[in-house]
Amino acid sequence: EGGGCGGYELVQRYAVAVLWFAFGGWNWYKDFGYLGDGHECDWTEVIKCDEDRRVTILDFFHVNLSGSIPPDLALLTSLQELNLDFNSITGTIPPSIGTCLHSLREIDLRSNSLTGTLPDSFRNLENLEELFLQKNDLTGTFDFVCDG
Repeated sequence: EGGGCGGYELVQRYAVAVLWFAFGGWNWYKDFGYLGDGHECDWTEVIKCDEDRRVTILDFFHVNLSGSIPPDLALLTSLQELNLDFNSITGTIPPSIGTCLHSLREIDLRSNSLTGTLPDSFRNLENLEELFLQKNDLTGTFDFVCDG
C-alpha cells in the first residue's frame, strides 16, 4: 500500500481533494480544515474513516456544495455512507457510484437539483439499506433498487 507513495492512500487523497474542487470548496459555509496538512482522515469532521484510515463516511449535510457529483467519488471504495443532503448539487448521478461503491449502505442526495434518472448500476449496490432522493428533479422509476 506504499506509505503514501502510491496505492490506496494516494488514490483516496486524490478523490477527497477532487470533491473540494468539484463542489466549490472555497464557497462552503465552513472551512473544515479541508486540504490541510496530514492525513485526510484528520482534515475535517465531514470525513470519517475506519481503523485502517480508509474513508467510510462523507457527511456533507448543508455545507453549500455546488457543482456536480464527480465520477472520481467512486474511487473511495470503502465508502459506506454518503450524505450530500440539502446543498445545490446539479447534474446527473454518476453511474460509477453503483459500479464501484459496493460497500454503500446509505445514500442521501435529498434537497439538491439533480436531474436525469437513477443509473442502472445502482442494481449492484447489494448492501444499500437507505436511499434518499426526494426534492430533486430526477425522472423515471426506482423500483429496481428495492427488488428482492
